[in-house]
Amino acid sequence: MNVDDIIKFVKNSHGLVIANHMEAINHCPLTRKKLKEILIQNNLEEKVAIPEDVESVYF
Repeated sequence: MNVDDIIKFVKNSHGLVIANHMEAINHCPLTRKKLKEILIQNNLEEKVAIPEDVESVYF
């Protein structure tokens, strides 16, 4: 997914989106930091959880 796809997906999602496997592979150009910046610019930061490595998200 590119950035436009991610924004569209988040906007169309009714629940919390979890962005996992960030920076997990060496050809993934989108970092957690950059994704967070993009989400803030689009007023979507409250709709996405971006856990750090080994961090768990509980519901």
